[in-house]
Amino acid sequence: MRCSFMHTEEGVDVDMQRGMSRRNFFKLGGAAALGAAGTAALTGCSPQQASDGVDAAEATQSQNGWSWETAPEPIDDSAIVETVEKDFIVVGAGLAGVSTACSIAENGGEVVVIEKNATYSWRGAHYGSINNRRWREQGVEVDPTDVTRDWIAQCNSRCNERLVWTFLNRSGEALDWLSDKVEAHGGVVDLLGCCYQNPTYKNITDPLFILKVRFFHQTRRAAPTNEEIGNFEMAIYSLYNDAVDAGAEFSWNAKAAQLVKEDNRVTAVIAETEEGYKKFVGRKGVIMCTGDISGNDEMCEAYSPLMLRCEQTQYVPVGANMGEGQQMGMWIGAKMEETPFSPMIHPQGYLQLSQWFLSVNTLGNRFMNEDTWGQGKSLGVLTTPGNADHAWCIFDSEWQNQIPETLDIGGGMFWVGPDHLYGQEYSPGFNQGQFDTGVENGMVKQGDTFEELADAIAADEPSFDKEVFLAEVERYNELCRAGKDTDFGKREQLLYEIKNPPYYAAKYGPCRMVCPGDMLINTNSQVLGEDDKPIEGLYAVGNCSGGLYAVDYPLVVLGDSHGRCVTFGYLLGRQLMGVE
Repeated sequence: MRCSFMHTEEGVDVDMQRGMSRRNFFKLGGAAALGAAGTAALTGCSPQQASDGVDAAEATQSQNGWSWETAPEPIDDSAIVETVEKDFIVVGAGLAGVSTACSIAENGGEVVVIEKNATYSWRGAHYGSINNRRWREQGVEVDPTDVTRDWIAQCNSRCNERLVWTFLNRSGEALDWLSDKVEAHGGVVDLLGCCYQNPTYKNITDPLFILKVRFFHQTRRAAPTNEEIGNFEMAIYSLYNDAVDAGAEFSWNAKAAQLVKEDNRVTAVIAETEEGYKKFVGRKGVIMCTGDISGNDEMCEAYSPLMLRCEQTQYVPVGANMGEGQQMGMWIGAKMEETPFSPMIHPQGYLQLSQWFLSVNTLGNRFMNEDTWGQGKSLGVLTTPGNADHAWCIFDSEWQNQIPETLDIGGGMFWVGPDHLYGQEYSPGFNQGQFDTGVENGMVKQGDTFEELADAIAADEPSFDKEVFLAEVERYNELCRAGKDTDFGKREQLLYEIKNPPYYAAKYGPCRMVCPGDMLINTNSQVLGEDDKPIEGLYAVGNCSGGLYAVDYPLVVLGDSHGRCVTFGYLLGRQLMGVE
């Protein structure tokens, strides 16, 4: 057996690495495949605090480069305690992996999924697509050309347009496939109506093409417990059960360690289990569905350093999304997309209160046009000079009356709340709940005068300049009275003077969500090598695959990260089984 593991030269200057494009850094090292120093402990982070993973500075100082720069030695056949052979091996039982396995099995394929945890993993209940059947039944359709244009612009014109078109043209069909499963298992599919209406960064149309799964009581089959299936889990629960019913097999507590490449073809993946190393041979292919890099501080520093500026994170499950799949791909020559990877950072790290209201940074300065998309608001907070990772939203006692007046021109997930359904009247419950929580935990400050409010903020912000803040409020109110924001260009319909005491300041900031990107693929989900040709036998689906996004995470179609996992998993199963 001839296993190929590519190595880099020693002595590469770390500062030079970080200043170069990722592709050129690999070429400098003499090979495109970089590796981890074995399967060393890269731990995760809790949803309440920053990652507990490898400290990036420590890792790079302790070694001559990133920790994965040198590939581990191949695992010898003598260390293998068992070999399992199937037509297809799927690595990872997240949404992408379970969708792919379900599609393969339903179309007659033989597949086993290996997963390092004890059950499948999931997060979030929003699933993005366009022109699916449920929206068409409501008389709502959009032109993919319009969506694609905005998608490309939000990705800085650096995404793979063929992948974007594939997603937009086929996502409706794929999400119909998922929705039918959810309903067959007793779940409910709802249409969300939280669309941001600014023409500059507009979500595709009102309402959004997002599928939300409501709460449903059921015992989880993947790891039988008495836990209930919540709205976040119902989609993958349905996919998992249908996959098993169609013949898919799942191997839990099996952590992928290395890919095996023979004669320029990936033939197997070796996994660590309690019994020892097991080799899972994919006679027709190995499919990587290992998720993004958001749980690995060092990889975030290398490929998306903006992620590390977020002190808050909702990275789950702890110990997953460590970038192992990307590292294994690099070791055998997979081509990675250019940096920076696109960080998904939503403004929900503290309170989800910001809307279009006046925002000031931790120094007291107004710093951006507050009337922007969620990703843009997060970026503004992180990049304003001298700021911490959050800002303060300033409003008066009329704030709840003002929100419904703006829905026709504003709205959105971070305006009306993430569960606002299509056709519903605006309800203040979500925003009021955020406000009440902030009062209780000190993230909402109050003052009967602007001076009192400034003092309350300054008590938490050592760099806060009270006089600067007072001048900013005075200037903002002046612009509101004039009806034109000549400082930042906020639309005049959103210029509400802050004049009705008491006055409030709500703390908000970006949350570290996921960092999709990584191994480049073609529209058949084949992983590409450095020569831009497919690596035989190797595929990637979901957030470990690159090209669909670039630089920034687009919010043209909310929930598209979940939507892309389902769409490309659905398509790959059909492609591999010759259905299309």
